[in-house]
Amino acid sequence: MAMEDELSNSITIMMDDSREKTDDLNQFWWSEPWYPVMHRVQDVFRRQNKESEDVYSPITVSIGPLHRGKKHLLATEAVKVSYMHLLFERTRASQETQRNCAADMSIREDDIRKCFREVQLDDNVSLAEIMLIDGCFLIELLYRNYVKEPDPILWNPFKCYAVHRDLLLLENQIPFFVLEELFCLTVECIPKYKHKGSIPTLTECILSFFEGMMGPENAKRECKGMMDSENAKAECKYERPPHHILHLLHMHYSPYVNEDNWNAWGPRNNEVAEFKFSATQLDIVGVNLKEVVNSQNRFDLKFSVGPRFWLLQRSQLEIPPFYIDESTEPFLRNLIAFEQCSPCLPNIFTSHASLMCILIHTKDDVELLEEAGIIRNSLGSREAVLHIFKDMRKNAVPRNFFYNQLWTELKEFCTPSRTFYTMFSYHHPRN
Repeated sequence: MAMEDELSNSITIMMDDSREKTDDLNQFWWSEPWYPVMHRVQDVFRRQNKESEDVYSPITVSIGPLHRGKKHLLATEAVKVSYMHLLFERTRASQETQRNCAADMSIREDDIRKCFREVQLDDNVSLAEIMLIDGCFLIELLYRNYVKEPDPILWNPFKCYAVHRDLLLLENQIPFFVLEELFCLTVECIPKYKHKGSIPTLTECILSFFEGMMGPENAKRECKGMMDSENAKAECKYERPPHHILHLLHMHYSPYVNEDNWNAWGPRNNEVAEFKFSATQLDIVGVNLKEVVNSQNRFDLKFSVGPRFWLLQRSQLEIPPFYIDESTEPFLRNLIAFEQCSPCLPNIFTSHASLMCILIHTKDDVELLEEAGIIRNSLGSREAVLHIFKDMRKNAVPRNFFYNQLWTELKEFCTPSRTFYTMFSYHHPRN
């Protein structure tokens, strides 16, 4: 009996402690739902993609505390310190700049630690030091790229790709306000005569560094989410300060979200999973797949139905070009993981990936989409494209589907009578 009482008391203490931590965390997040949050990728994402490259862990450089100290990343620690030193040397008084940056990070350490509440860091971790070194490294690298200075990382294609990849990882982020404050204390204090042109903003430096992530047609697109006026912010429910660099890029490449199209998002159901028509099957039942020409929004899909001729009727599904290269999979996977971790974030990239996963089931689907100009493949093989979406299908499950209205119209067009021809074609694929 004594053992049972001891066990019961132990469980009660554990539950009280857990309840206190949970209540404290919920109170914090609900009172400040847009406070910057640094996430870990959910374990289920990694378990579902064991056969693929780990697209969630850095291979060259760690940013922030989550991967710091790993053996294969130690070589870049000295590089980060040297970049921090070079950044300080750009200002009028490097020693004073160093003291100001160190003091600012020390003062802000409690605020920074709040951003990592979900990942349960050890209290002994010196976040102020990590933020100072990693933040200054990032700013120096971004500034060098912006002003086109010679750089051993940027001028080496392999290093440049690896660093680009690592800086886009969800687990390799630091709070955006850290970068903003360090940028203000360093780059904005560089004498004007040392600048090649006007002094850039932090956002300009970041977008320049990651220019063309969605393909050349999107490289110069103005960021609709990055508006400065208070009136513009009031019109856009999605306009909030970014949590980190990955969030900034999510905002940059996302379509403009206002009151009208926000409420048009689909209900939280499994309608997406119920629709099974691939690209080749849609083609057979009368849906012509076509590229959207000169689109400024890669999410702007259009579905239209043509006139009926006796029992025959064609329709058209227009999709903007989707560029695929070596950086596509890690970038998309981390954007999807970010959306899944953030309940306040619209599932725009998850919805688009889910749509592409439905359309692509075989190499014939990839071939059809390439011929239509919808997929721009730089990987060299259709098997590689098929592999990307085959693996991504396990994770691309949106909470609310961005294309709900379009999908409803498409399902209505694909009637049961058309489904017979689709099922027939499934057993007689194209050569």
